[in-house]
Amino acid sequence: MTEFIIDQVRDLLGGTTRHIGPNTSLVLLGVDSLAAVQLQQRLQRAVKIDIKPGVIWTKPTPAALTNWLLEHMTGGLTGQPEAES
Repeated sequence: MTEFIIDQVRDLLGGTTRHIGPNTSLVLLGVDSLAAVQLQQRLQRAVKIDIKPGVIWTKPTPAALTNWLLEHMTGGLTGQPEAES
């Protein structure tokens, strides 16, 4: 899931060759409000769950987004600490 999110971010940023790791800040990469909404929509289509646009700002790294998505996709059965909505 993390690699999928990184690939989506890379695509939104025009195929950037910059290193994007699991803990890379999306804001520092240049994700603005339009890109955040586009990322939210792509993820929502891919995982088929409701994702509020603000999640991109409260979970600002690929790893944090992955944890949040897995938590919500499994109904809290991931063994991870409960994530904020």
